[in-house]
Amino acid sequence: MASETTKAPPKGILKKPATSSSDSANADGSAVASALPQRKRQAKTPDPRDVAIQHAKIIHDRRLLEETITDSIILLAKLPNTLPPPPDPSSPSTTTPADVFKSHVRLFQPSDYDDLIEERNALGLCGYALCPRPRQQLRGGAGPYKILNWGRADFAIAPRAEVERWCSFRPAASSSSCARRAMYVKVQLTETAAVERAGIDSIRIELLEEVEEEQRQRQQLREREREKEENEKGGEKENKQEGTEKEMQQQHESGGDADADSDTARQAARDLENLQLAEETERKQKAAKDARDLALERGDTDTKKAAKRPVEVTIREKRVVTMPVQEPSLAAPGSSDGHLVLDGYKTNKFNPKTPEAISSRRTAAATPADTTTNAPVKEEEAPADHDAHE
Repeated sequence: MASETTKAPPKGILKKPATSSSDSANADGSAVASALPQRKRQAKTPDPRDVAIQHAKIIHDRRLLEETITDSIILLAKLPNTLPPPPDPSSPSTTTPADVFKSHVRLFQPSDYDDLIEERNALGLCGYALCPRPRQQLRGGAGPYKILNWGRADFAIAPRAEVERWCSFRPAASSSSCARRAMYVKVQLTETAAVERAGIDSIRIELLEEVEEEQRQRQQLREREREKEENEKGGEKENKQEGTEKEMQQQHESGGDADADSDTARQAARDLENLQLAEETERKQKAAKDARDLALERGDTDTKKAAKRPVEVTIREKRVVTMPVQEPSLAAPGSSDGHLVLDGYKTNKFNPKTPEAISSRRTAAATPADTTTNAPVKEEEAPADHDAHE
């Protein structure tokens, strides 16, 4: 009976989570993932010997590059008189000083370029590497500044040290032109280390002479094209005139009213020429007016005419009137007017004994409407008369 009355334990109504293969795979993956970083860390650990060798190579390459730059400075300091020997002694050298300069200066920093200028100045040469002339040397007693181009439009005052860096050739290529060419090269250099730019072949240095020559050639080419267009337009005009003359001749040969028609054609041709001449004159006048307006806006004036223009100047002597200086005086001791004296000057503005104050009081006393002020006025008249007698 006891066994029959024993009940089975209750079962839960919730489903038990089934263990799938994905859970086992995730567990395996997490274990593998946790093991991989350890392997990677073990694999990434560099060998100290390899690191030391790599740093030594970098330092060695940097020193070799610095030595190369130093050798380039020594070579460029002697240009353009000396050139490096060709690699093949049997073949003639076709390298120009400009090519040598551009190939060696491409890895320079601005400080290296300044060292090159100082090296050339120490040798007595102009600071620009492609200039064979000596540098300018001023006399010992000169000041720290130099006056350049006195009496010219490009007048300037420059430091003496800057003037002595460049050549003394003046007529065609002045010292300022060499400085301009040298600075044109310097602005193309960069402060980036030469080690970082050594493997870049696209770095090129341009010279101011080459740029100016290229611009000159382009200008000449444009002028030739313009002349060609003008010649073509002139040929078209000539062809039109020839066609007009042929038509006039045909009309003249046709007879009848050909004479009247030819006169009309000639008159039309003359009118056309006059119209073209008027248009050309108007165009020239407009161009001249535009040029004058532009010069006026820029402030350009004809200094020669302004210098010759007469100016009336009248010089007169200015009269200087000097008054004797008076010492400041104070009021007499015991005077009641001492408070009215300031630096020797006595003010009468608030003095009741002045004639103006007395006359104003008398006028007020004589007014019939105000009879109450007669007695005080009479009392004050006596002191005024007393003062007058004194």
